[in-house]
Amino acid sequence: MNSDLFGIKQRVVGVLGWGMLMATALLPHVWAQPLLSDKVEVPQFPVNVGWYPAGVNFAPDESNFIVTACPDPNIPQAQVRCILLRYDIVANQWRKLPDLNPQASYADAAYTWNGDAIFAQEYARCDTPPPSAPQRTACNKLVLLEPNGRKIKDLTEAPFNTYTYPSLTRDGKSILYWGVSNQLQGGLGGGAWDVKELDIATQQTVQKTEYQAAFPKTTPRYLPDGKRLMLAAEDYPKRPNDADFFVTDPKTGRSFRTDFMGKFGRNMTVVVEGPRDPIRPYFPTLKKVEKDGQMLWEPVDEHMWLIVRDLSRDGKLAVFDHRGVAMCFRFIDEPLRKDECFSRAHTSKAASISSSNKAVLTIVGGNQPSINWYIRWLDVPSGKSWVIGLPRSLQP
Repeated sequence: MNSDLFGIKQRVVGVLGWGMLMATALLPHVWAQPLLSDKVEVPQFPVNVGWYPAGVNFAPDESNFIVTACPDPNIPQAQVRCILLRYDIVANQWRKLPDLNPQASYADAAYTWNGDAIFAQEYARCDTPPPSAPQRTACNKLVLLEPNGRKIKDLTEAPFNTYTYPSLTRDGKSILYWGVSNQLQGGLGGGAWDVKELDIATQQTVQKTEYQAAFPKTTPRYLPDGKRLMLAAEDYPKRPNDADFFVTDPKTGRSFRTDFMGKFGRNMTVVVEGPRDPIRPYFPTLKKVEKDGQMLWEPVDEHMWLIVRDLSRDGKLAVFDHRGVAMCFRFIDEPLRKDECFSRAHTSKAASISSSNKAVLTIVGGNQPSINWYIRWLDVPSGKSWVIGLPRSLQP
């Protein structure tokens, strides 16, 4: 980065704060696009109404967003059914999708790239239970829905597979998800997961990584080049660059193999192109140092614990959860500076960046699903935010 520009950014951050800096940096992105509705005010909807938001996704034209709404998890499990809601930004109104299957539960809902359909995971009664588990009654499929909720088609034919954090690729031809690794290694905490890609037309699956990750954290996604995958998990036990995880004891001078968390900490976002690419943090980290009376930023050999929740459509910006205490919004090709988070007040479980990069929606909440979770709207140019609660009653 140009050193003069870097210095200007530092001064702007000190005077205006990160929200206004992003507005300055994003001028070509924000004001070259149609603006979001001017009616971005505090909606008159309460929180803690017996429902909580589990996922959120902007429509590409920014006229609305869809939310996966789930009932209070403390009610009997047999009654838990998550539905899809649409929030009309201009009308300031919530609506149910009128043609949604009332007997099914939904998750991982997102608009397709052009916005003419909705991709989702559907849980419903099995047509035929699997022979290995004849008592099973619920099956899951990945489906494509019309904007009103009517099913267009099933995208998967295997109703008993596990599709964790699925997403539809931009061209609509494939599905990326975390699945059980083809080659399991005993003793891995949190299971053994790898990124898989399902070709919808042929129903053939290809395993894209070989890390046997523990505890995947968010949906894998392609970067705009269509080759590199961005993924985040708590640990990657089967790593080809194992030598990178050796450290030297400063007292004895002996080298020993440390665990993943001892080297980098948990929850690392990585970007890989091949199934056995080295596992390293994707985001370099800077620290502030004083040299010759000046405060400078220098790279350090450490990792900022983070989980990327969403990438902008142009692939240049990321929203990530920083250690569960702040949501940060930044350019993915620049180093991280720890004082550049637009909010230090909440943890995000999901996020969506608007097409114009002018607004960010986040799901705010604790570690466990709860009716205390809520939606927060961040207006990037002003740095202001609003809480959007779910409705007590739903309009058809």
